[in-house]
Amino acid sequence: MLGDGWRAWGLSSGRAAIQVALQAFRLPGDSEVLIPSFLCSSVAVAVIQAGLRPVLVDVDEQFNMRLESVLEADRAQVRAVVLPHLCGCWARDAEALVAWARGRGVLVVEDAAQAFGLRHGGRLAGTFGDVGVFSSGPGKPIFGPGGGWLVTRSSAVAHHVSGLPLREQPEAEAIRHLRAFLGRFAKTGARRGQRLLRHVLVARVLPRRRGSDLAGDTNAMTGFAVAAMSDLDAVLADCQVAKLESSIGRRRESGDRWRRLLDGPAFDGLRVLPPDGNIHTNLLLAFPGPQGEQQSRLLRRVLWAHGVETEPSYRPLHLRPPFDRLRRTAMPNTERQWRGAFGVPVRPNLQAVDWARIEQALRHAARLWGRAG
Repeated sequence: MLGDGWRAWGLSSGRAAIQVALQAFRLPGDSEVLIPSFLCSSVAVAVIQAGLRPVLVDVDEQFNMRLESVLEADRAQVRAVVLPHLCGCWARDAEALVAWARGRGVLVVEDAAQAFGLRHGGRLAGTFGDVGVFSSGPGKPIFGPGGGWLVTRSSAVAHHVSGLPLREQPEAEAIRHLRAFLGRFAKTGARRGQRLLRHVLVARVLPRRRGSDLAGDTNAMTGFAVAAMSDLDAVLADCQVAKLESSIGRRRESGDRWRRLLDGPAFDGLRVLPPDGNIHTNLLLAFPGPQGEQQSRLLRRVLWAHGVETEPSYRPLHLRPPFDRLRRTAMPNTERQWRGAFGVPVRPNLQAVDWARIEQALRHAARLWGRAG
Protein backbone atom coordinates (compact mmCIF):
# COMPACT_ATOMS: atom_id res chain seq x y z
CA MET A 1 0.00 0.00 0.00
CA LEU A 2 2.84 2.42 0.85
CA GLY A 3 5.27 1.36 -1.86
CA ASP A 4 8.84 0.11 -1.91
CA GLY A 5 11.26 0.95 0.88
CA TRP A 6 8.71 1.75 3.58
CA ARG A 7 8.74 0.02 6.95
CA ALA A 8 6.04 0.16 9.64
CA TRP A 9 5.88 -0.40 13.43
CA GLY A 10 2.72 -0.82 15.52
CA LEU A 11 2.58 1.19 18.75
CA SER A 12 0.08 1.73 21.52
CA SER A 13 -1.27 5.04 20.16
CA GLY A 14 -0.75 7.81 17.64
CA ARG A 15 0.74 9.93 20.42
CA ALA A 16 3.31 7.22 21.09
CA ALA A 17 4.14 7.10 17.38
CA ILE A 18 4.84 10.86 17.32
CA GLN A 19 6.98 10.61 20.45
CA VAL A 20 9.03 7.71 19.06
CA ALA A 21 9.44 9.42 15.69
CA LEU A 22 10.81 12.58 17.30
CA GLN A 23 13.11 10.62 19.61
CA ALA A 24 14.45 8.71 16.61
CA PHE A 25 15.81 11.95 15.14
CA ARG A 26 18.11 12.36 18.20
CA LEU A 27 17.72 16.13 18.18
CA PRO A 28 19.50 18.44 20.68
CA GLY A 29 17.62 19.16 23.88
CA ASP A 30 16.97 22.81 22.95
CA SER A 31 15.21 21.80 19.72
CA GLU A 32 11.80 23.28 18.91
CA VAL A 33 9.01 21.46 17.08
CA LEU A 34 6.33 23.44 15.22
CA ILE A 35 2.72 22.27 15.66
CA PRO A 36 -0.63 23.98 14.99
CA SER A 37 -2.38 25.52 17.97
CA PHE A 38 -5.73 24.15 16.71
CA LEU A 39 -4.93 20.54 17.49
CA CYS A 40 -5.35 17.74 20.00
CA SER A 41 -3.24 18.33 23.10
CA SER A 42 -1.76 14.82 22.83
CA VAL A 43 0.50 16.04 20.01
CA ALA A 44 2.02 18.70 22.25
CA VAL A 45 2.35 16.13 25.02
CA ALA A 46 4.18 13.76 22.65
CA VAL A 47 6.66 16.52 21.76
CA ILE A 48 7.29 17.24 25.43
CA GLN A 49 7.65 13.53 26.26
CA ALA A 50 10.26 13.33 23.51
CA GLY A 51 12.26 15.94 25.44
CA LEU A 52 11.63 18.75 22.93
CA ARG A 53 9.82 22.11 22.94
CA PRO A 54 6.53 22.65 21.09
CA VAL A 55 6.02 25.96 19.30
CA LEU A 56 2.46 26.86 18.29
CA VAL A 57 1.58 28.22 14.84
CA ASP A 58 -1.57 29.45 13.13
CA VAL A 59 -3.85 27.56 10.73
CA ASP A 60 -5.50 28.40 7.41
CA GLU A 61 -9.24 28.63 6.65
CA GLN A 62 -9.40 24.81 6.56
CA PHE A 63 -7.83 24.50 10.05
CA ASN A 64 -4.54 23.05 8.79
CA MET A 65 -1.02 24.40 9.33
CA ARG A 66 -0.30 27.62 7.44
CA LEU A 67 3.05 28.17 5.69
CA GLU A 68 3.19 31.90 6.48
CA SER A 69 2.86 31.18 10.20
CA VAL A 70 5.58 28.51 10.02
CA LEU A 71 7.93 31.05 8.43
CA GLU A 72 7.03 33.52 11.18
CA ALA A 73 7.99 30.94 13.83
CA ASP A 74 11.24 29.87 12.17
CA ARG A 75 14.56 30.32 13.95
CA ALA A 76 17.73 28.30 14.46
CA GLN A 77 16.27 26.10 17.22
CA VAL A 78 13.41 24.90 14.99
CA ARG A 79 14.47 21.41 13.92
CA ALA A 80 11.20 19.52 13.34
CA VAL A 81 7.58 20.09 12.38
CA VAL A 82 4.47 17.96 12.96
CA LEU A 83 2.24 18.37 9.90
CA PRO A 84 -1.38 17.14 10.37
CA HIS A 85 -4.22 16.67 7.88
CA LEU A 86 -7.07 17.59 10.19
CA CYS A 87 -10.40 15.76 9.82
CA GLY A 88 -9.03 13.84 6.84
CA CYS A 89 -8.65 17.02 4.75
CA TRP A 90 -5.39 17.48 2.84
CA ALA A 91 -3.27 20.33 4.27
CA ARG A 92 -3.07 22.56 1.21
CA ASP A 93 0.34 24.00 2.23
CA ALA A 94 1.78 20.52 2.84
CA GLU A 95 4.03 20.31 -0.23
CA ALA A 96 5.30 23.87 0.28
CA LEU A 97 5.97 23.10 3.95
CA VAL A 98 7.88 19.93 3.08
CA ALA A 99 9.94 21.82 0.48
CA TRP A 100 10.74 24.52 3.05
CA ALA A 101 11.73 21.88 5.58
CA ARG A 102 14.02 20.11 3.10
CA GLY A 103 15.75 23.39 2.31
CA ARG A 104 16.16 24.27 5.98
CA GLY A 105 17.18 20.83 7.20
CA VAL A 106 14.01 20.61 9.33
CA LEU A 107 12.58 17.13 9.85
CA VAL A 108 8.91 16.46 9.05
CA VAL A 109 6.62 14.16 11.02
CA GLU A 110 3.48 13.90 8.89
CA ASP A 111 0.52 13.32 11.20
CA ALA A 112 -2.00 11.28 9.21
CA ALA A 113 -3.86 10.04 12.31
CA GLN A 114 -7.13 11.42 10.91
CA ALA A 115 -6.21 10.85 7.27
CA PHE A 116 -5.52 7.14 6.76
CA GLY A 117 -6.41 6.47 3.11
CA LEU A 118 -6.19 10.11 1.97
CA ARG A 119 -4.31 10.47 -1.33
CA HIS A 120 -2.71 13.50 -2.98
CA GLY A 121 -1.22 13.24 -6.44
CA GLY A 122 -1.54 9.47 -6.23
CA ARG A 123 0.46 9.26 -3.00
CA LEU A 124 -0.87 8.42 0.44
CA ALA A 125 -0.87 11.01 3.19
CA GLY A 126 1.84 9.97 5.62
CA THR A 127 4.43 9.37 2.88
CA PHE A 128 5.42 12.98 2.18
CA GLY A 129 7.50 13.59 5.32
CA ASP A 130 10.49 11.88 6.91
CA VAL A 131 8.10 9.87 9.09
CA GLY A 132 4.37 9.27 8.83
CA VAL A 133 2.25 8.53 11.91
CA PHE A 134 -1.23 7.03 12.09
CA SER A 135 -3.80 6.15 14.73
CA SER A 136 -6.54 3.55 15.02
CA GLY A 137 -8.11 5.10 18.11
CA PRO A 138 -11.64 6.46 18.56
CA GLY A 139 -12.78 8.93 15.92
CA LYS A 140 -10.18 7.90 13.34
CA PRO A 141 -10.72 6.36 9.87
CA ILE A 142 -9.49 3.05 11.35
CA PHE A 143 -11.64 3.00 14.47
CA GLY A 144 -10.98 0.98 17.62
CA PRO A 145 -10.03 1.06 21.32
CA GLY A 146 -6.48 2.27 20.55
CA GLY A 147 -3.31 1.69 18.63
CA GLY A 148 -1.10 3.60 16.25
CA TRP A 149 1.86 3.09 13.97
CA LEU A 150 4.65 4.92 12.24
CA VAL A 151 6.12 4.46 8.79
CA THR A 152 9.45 5.60 7.36
CA ARG A 153 12.04 5.01 4.67
CA SER A 154 14.79 6.46 6.86
CA SER A 155 17.35 3.83 7.83
CA ALA A 156 18.35 5.88 10.90
CA VAL A 157 14.77 6.06 12.16
CA ALA A 158 14.24 2.37 11.39
CA HIS A 159 17.36 1.42 13.34
CA HIS A 160 16.24 3.45 16.35
CA VAL A 161 12.68 2.11 16.41
CA SER A 162 13.79 -1.49 15.88
CA GLY A 163 15.98 -1.23 18.98
CA LEU A 164 13.29 0.07 21.34
CA PRO A 165 12.34 -2.14 24.34
CA LEU A 166 8.62 -2.01 23.58
CA ARG A 167 6.51 -3.93 26.07
CA GLU A 168 3.60 -6.06 24.97
CA GLN A 169 0.28 -4.82 26.26
CA PRO A 170 -1.02 -7.30 28.89
CA GLU A 171 -4.23 -9.07 28.00
CA ALA A 172 -6.08 -7.64 31.03
CA GLU A 173 -5.16 -4.10 29.96
CA ALA A 174 -6.37 -4.75 26.41
CA ILE A 175 -9.68 -6.06 27.75
CA ARG A 176 -10.14 -2.95 29.93
CA HIS A 177 -9.59 -0.73 26.90
CA LEU A 178 -12.07 -2.80 24.92
CA ARG A 179 -14.77 -2.55 27.60
CA ALA A 180 -14.28 1.21 27.90
CA PHE A 181 -14.50 1.49 24.11
CA LEU A 182 -17.74 -0.52 23.97
CA GLY A 183 -19.21 1.49 26.83
CA ARG A 184 -18.61 4.71 24.94
CA PHE A 185 -19.25 3.80 21.31
CA ALA A 186 -21.42 0.67 21.19
CA LYS A 187 -24.20 1.45 23.64
CA THR A 188 -27.07 0.85 21.22
CA GLY A 189 -25.62 -2.37 19.89
CA ALA A 190 -23.36 -3.42 22.73
CA ARG A 191 -24.46 -7.04 22.86
CA ARG A 192 -23.87 -7.57 19.16
CA GLY A 193 -20.57 -5.67 19.36
CA GLN A 194 -19.44 -7.73 22.31
CA ARG A 195 -20.22 -10.96 20.46
CA LEU A 196 -18.29 -9.89 17.40
CA LEU A 197 -15.29 -8.67 19.35
CA ARG A 198 -15.31 -11.74 21.58
CA HIS A 199 -15.10 -13.85 18.41
CA VAL A 200 -12.14 -11.80 17.19
CA LEU A 201 -10.47 -12.05 20.59
CA VAL A 202 -10.88 -15.83 20.98
CA ALA A 203 -10.31 -16.89 17.39
CA ARG A 204 -7.57 -14.53 16.26
CA VAL A 205 -5.88 -12.77 19.18
CA LEU A 206 -5.53 -15.09 22.17
CA PRO A 207 -3.69 -17.85 20.23
CA ARG A 208 -0.86 -15.38 19.61
CA ARG A 209 -0.40 -14.81 23.34
CA ARG A 210 0.12 -18.41 24.42
CA GLY A 211 3.64 -18.88 25.71
CA SER A 212 4.46 -15.15 25.77
CA ASP A 213 6.33 -13.80 28.78
CA LEU A 214 4.31 -10.69 29.63
CA ALA A 215 6.14 -10.13 32.91
CA GLY A 216 9.50 -10.17 31.16
CA ASP A 217 8.24 -7.73 28.52
CA THR A 218 6.95 -5.37 31.21
CA ASN A 219 10.23 -5.45 33.13
CA ALA A 220 12.17 -4.64 29.99
CA MET A 221 9.93 -1.61 29.56
CA THR A 222 10.77 0.00 32.91
CA GLY A 223 11.41 3.72 32.51
CA PHE A 224 10.12 3.81 28.94
CA ALA A 225 6.60 5.17 28.30
CA VAL A 226 5.75 3.53 24.97
CA ALA A 227 4.18 0.13 24.35
CA ALA A 228 3.64 -1.92 21.23
CA MET A 229 0.22 -2.07 19.57
CA SER A 230 -1.91 -4.76 21.18
CA ASP A 231 -2.89 -7.82 19.17
CA LEU A 232 -6.54 -6.86 19.59
CA ASP A 233 -6.02 -3.36 18.17
CA ALA A 234 -3.94 -4.78 15.33
CA VAL A 235 -6.57 -7.35 14.34
CA LEU A 236 -9.42 -4.84 14.51
CA ALA A 237 -7.43 -2.37 12.39
CA ASP A 238 -6.56 -5.06 9.86
CA CYS A 239 -10.25 -6.00 9.50
CA GLN A 240 -11.12 -2.40 8.63
CA VAL A 241 -8.30 -1.74 6.16
CA ALA A 242 -9.89 -4.20 3.73
CA LYS A 243 -13.08 -2.07 3.76
CA LEU A 244 -11.33 1.30 3.73
CA GLU A 245 -12.18 2.44 0.19
CA SER A 246 -15.90 1.69 0.55
CA SER A 247 -15.89 3.42 3.95
CA ILE A 248 -14.26 6.53 2.48
CA GLY A 249 -16.79 6.49 -0.36
CA ARG A 250 -19.71 6.47 2.07
CA ARG A 251 -18.15 9.24 4.14
CA ARG A 252 -17.76 11.39 1.02
CA GLU A 253 -21.38 10.78 0.06
CA SER A 254 -22.40 11.89 3.55
CA GLY A 255 -20.27 15.02 3.25
CA ASP A 256 -21.86 15.89 -0.09
CA ARG A 257 -25.31 15.37 1.38
CA TRP A 258 -24.56 17.73 4.28
CA ARG A 259 -23.34 20.36 1.80
CA ARG A 260 -26.56 20.15 -0.23
CA LEU A 261 -28.67 20.48 2.91
CA LEU A 262 -26.67 23.50 4.11
CA ASP A 263 -26.68 25.24 0.70
CA GLY A 264 -29.11 28.07 1.11
CA PRO A 265 -29.53 31.62 2.36
CA ALA A 266 -30.45 30.43 5.85
CA PHE A 267 -26.85 29.32 6.42
CA ASP A 268 -24.98 32.15 4.66
CA GLY A 269 -21.53 32.58 6.12
CA LEU A 270 -21.21 28.96 7.26
CA ARG A 271 -17.96 27.36 6.09
CA VAL A 272 -17.70 23.66 5.37
CA LEU A 273 -14.48 21.77 4.72
CA PRO A 274 -14.12 21.28 0.94
CA PRO A 275 -15.09 18.05 -0.85
CA ASP A 276 -11.82 17.77 -2.76
CA GLY A 277 -8.75 16.26 -1.12
CA ASN A 278 -10.88 15.06 1.76
CA ILE A 279 -11.79 11.62 3.10
CA HIS A 280 -14.26 13.12 5.60
CA THR A 281 -13.05 11.54 8.82
CA ASN A 282 -15.09 14.33 10.36
CA LEU A 283 -16.98 17.15 8.67
CA LEU A 284 -16.02 20.39 10.33
CA LEU A 285 -18.38 23.36 10.03
CA ALA A 286 -17.47 26.88 11.13
CA PHE A 287 -19.21 30.19 11.61
CA PRO A 288 -16.24 32.59 11.60
CA GLY A 289 -16.24 36.06 13.07
CA PRO A 290 -17.49 37.67 16.27
CA GLN A 291 -20.98 36.08 16.09
CA GLY A 292 -19.61 32.63 15.26
CA GLU A 293 -19.86 31.18 18.73
CA GLN A 294 -23.48 32.24 19.15
CA GLN A 295 -24.49 30.93 15.70
CA SER A 296 -22.64 27.68 16.30
CA ARG A 297 -24.30 27.17 19.68
CA LEU A 298 -27.76 27.70 18.20
CA LEU A 299 -27.28 25.24 15.34
CA ARG A 300 -25.72 22.63 17.61
CA ARG A 301 -28.60 22.98 20.08
CA VAL A 302 -31.13 22.36 17.30
CA LEU A 303 -29.22 19.35 15.99
CA TRP A 304 -28.91 17.78 19.42
CA ALA A 305 -32.62 18.42 20.11
CA HIS A 306 -33.39 16.25 17.06
CA GLY A 307 -30.99 13.49 18.10
CA VAL A 308 -28.11 14.52 15.83
CA GLU A 309 -24.82 14.36 17.71
CA THR A 310 -22.17 17.02 17.11
CA GLU A 311 -18.59 17.33 18.30
CA PRO A 312 -17.05 20.49 19.76
CA SER A 313 -13.96 21.87 18.11
CA TYR A 314 -10.57 21.96 19.77
CA ARG A 315 -9.90 24.79 22.16
CA PRO A 316 -6.61 26.15 20.77
CA LEU A 317 -3.56 25.16 22.75
CA HIS A 318 -2.37 28.75 23.13
CA LEU A 319 -5.53 29.37 25.20
CA ARG A 320 -5.14 26.28 27.41
CA PRO A 321 -2.86 26.01 30.44
CA PRO A 322 -0.09 24.92 30.57
CA PHE A 323 0.35 25.22 26.79
CA ASP A 324 -0.48 28.94 26.92
CA ARG A 325 3.11 29.48 28.11
CA LEU A 326 4.62 28.02 24.94
CA ARG A 327 6.24 30.19 22.29
CA ARG A 328 3.74 30.99 19.55
CA THR A 329 3.06 33.08 16.48
CA ALA A 330 0.18 35.47 15.89
CA MET A 331 -3.07 33.48 15.59
CA PRO A 332 -5.49 35.53 13.43
CA ASN A 333 -7.17 32.61 11.65
CA THR A 334 -7.31 30.35 14.68
CA GLU A 335 -8.87 33.04 16.87
CA ARG A 336 -11.36 34.11 14.19
CA GLN A 337 -12.61 30.56 13.55
CA TRP A 338 -12.34 28.20 16.48
CA ARG A 339 -15.28 29.39 18.60
CA GLY A 340 -17.74 28.83 15.77
CA ALA A 341 -16.38 25.44 14.68
CA PHE A 342 -17.88 22.02 15.35
CA GLY A 343 -18.13 18.61 13.70
CA VAL A 344 -21.19 16.83 12.34
CA PRO A 345 -21.56 13.07 11.70
CA VAL A 346 -20.42 11.60 8.37
CA ARG A 347 -19.72 8.10 9.63
CA PRO A 348 -20.17 5.30 7.08
CA ASN A 349 -23.09 3.66 8.90
CA LEU A 350 -25.54 6.58 8.75
CA GLN A 351 -28.99 5.18 7.95
CA ALA A 352 -32.19 6.63 6.48
CA VAL A 353 -33.56 7.27 9.96
CA ASP A 354 -30.43 9.28 10.80
CA TRP A 355 -30.78 11.43 7.69
CA ALA A 356 -34.46 12.00 8.47
CA ARG A 357 -33.44 13.48 11.83
CA ILE A 358 -30.69 15.57 10.21
CA GLU A 359 -33.02 16.97 7.56
CA GLN A 360 -35.74 17.75 10.09
CA ALA A 361 -33.20 19.51 12.34
CA LEU A 362 -31.84 21.65 9.50
CA ARG A 363 -35.36 22.65 8.38
CA HIS A 364 -36.06 23.74 11.95
CA ALA A 365 -32.76 25.64 12.10
CA ALA A 366 -33.49 27.36 8.78
CA ARG A 367 -36.83 28.60 10.15
CA LEU A 368 -35.10 29.97 13.25
CA TRP A 369 -32.49 31.69 11.10
CA GLY A 370 -35.26 33.16 8.90
CA ARG A 371 -37.06 34.63 11.91
CA ALA A 372 -33.80 36.00 13.30
CA GLY A 373 -33.09 37.66 9.92
